[in-house]
Amino acid sequence: MLALSDSVGVEAHARLHVCLIDLNGSIGRVDGSVGIILSQPVVRVVARKASRDVINEELLPFAKKFFQTVPRTLSVELELDECFERHVGLGSTTQLALSVARSLSELMGLGYSVRELARIMGRGGTSGIGVAGFEGGGSLIVDGGHRFGPNGKTGFTSSDYSEGFEAAKPIVKMCLPTDWRFVVVVPRGGKKVYGEVEKSVFERVSPLPAEEVGLVSRVVLLKLLPAAVEGNLEEFGEAINMLQQTGFKKRELESQSQSVLEAISEGLRLGAAGAGMSSFGPAVYFLVKGDREANRLAEGIDHVAYKKYICSPWGGGASLFKA
Repeated sequence: MLALSDSVGVEAHARLHVCLIDLNGSIGRVDGSVGIILSQPVVRVVARKASRDVINEELLPFAKKFFQTVPRTLSVELELDECFERHVGLGSTTQLALSVARSLSELMGLGYSVRELARIMGRGGTSGIGVAGFEGGGSLIVDGGHRFGPNGKTGFTSSDYSEGFEAAKPIVKMCLPTDWRFVVVVPRGGKKVYGEVEKSVFERVSPLPAEEVGLVSRVVLLKLLPAAVEGNLEEFGEAINMLQQTGFKKRELESQSQSVLEAISEGLRLGAAGAGMSSFGPAVYFLVKGDREANRLAEGIDHVAYKKYICSPWGGGASLFKA
C-alpha cells in the first residue's frame, strides 16, 4: 500500500484474450483461458477523499457495485484519467472494475487483495486472465477454469453473467521475450459483441465437441507454451493461427464482420508470425519481433485500422501512483 491519505491512482493494462479452452465440460471442468497482458493501452483511475461524491459517469456503476458490499466511510471523487475503448475485446471492463475497487480500497485503508476485489466486483467468473493480469507475475497467463457440474458451474456463459463464481486461478504465469511485439488493431467496420449478444453466442454454440476442445488443449499445451518457454516466435505464431480455426475462438470469429477477418489476413500477408482476434473482437493482433518489424506492419495495415497500438508483453500487473 502507498502512504497516501487523500488520493490514490491506479493504472491497469489491456490484455489479449487468446482463447477459451473448454466449453464442453465433460471432464468436470469448464472455461480455462489463455491471455497476454500488454504494455498499452492502459486504464488510469484516481480516487480522492471529498466533501461530497463526484464520480465520473463511466465509473459510477463500478463504484455502486463496490459499495453494495463494502460499507461506506467517506465521500469520494472518482476520476477517469485515461481509458481505452470499451467492448473491443481488450478487457476494459475488468480493468475498470478492479481499478475502481483497488483505488477505493486503498483510499479507505482496507487493503483488500486482488482476488477479494474480484469477488466484490463479480469479475473472473468465466475467464480469469484480466484478474491474474491485474495481479501481475507474468505476461502470458493460462488459467485452469472452474469446476463443472455438482458444486460448480452448470452452464456456459461470459464473465458478465458468471457472478458468484470465484475468479479462475492461473496455472501458468510466465514472461514472454521482451523483444516480441504485438501490433493491436481495432479494424474499421468491426462489431462490438457484448452483453446479451455475447451471452447468446455462448448459449447457441455450447457445449462444443470434445474433439475440438481436445485440439485446443493440445495446441496450448504442446505448441504454444513450449514455444513461449523456448522463445520461438514462429512456433508461437503458428499456435496462435491454429487456435483461430477451432473451438470457441472459431465461433467468436464467426460472430464478427468480414472486415475483421480481412484485417487478420492482411496482417499475415504483411509478414506477421501469428494473427488472431482478442476475445469477441473486433480488436485483432499481430505477432512480430522487434520495433522495426512492428512499425513496418503497423504502417502497412494502417488503411484498415480505426485504432492501433504497438505493444510489448507486460508482466508487472496494475500499479499505484500518486495523484
